[in-house]
Amino acid sequence: KYWHEQHGAMPAVLTYDTLEYSVPARIAEERARELAVEQYAYCADTIEQSAPGMTVGNLAERLKRSTVWYFWWD
Repeated sequence: KYWHEQHGAMPAVLTYDTLEYSVPARIAEERARELAVEQYAYCADTIEQSAPGMTVGNLAERLKRSTVWYFWWD
């Protein structure tokens, strides 16, 4: 509910171990890092189980370029 109110995020795909949100616009640069920290707290696997070298900063960069937020739990 919070991300919907803040960013217009809507659940788009839900499986037993993944969740994708669709957002109407990319995240502004000044908000991206804060949102990346929120998403890391929500789903640490987004970074911990991702490609080697993935960081909160990398996630923030992705948020600035995409209108899909992807979460995966291992």
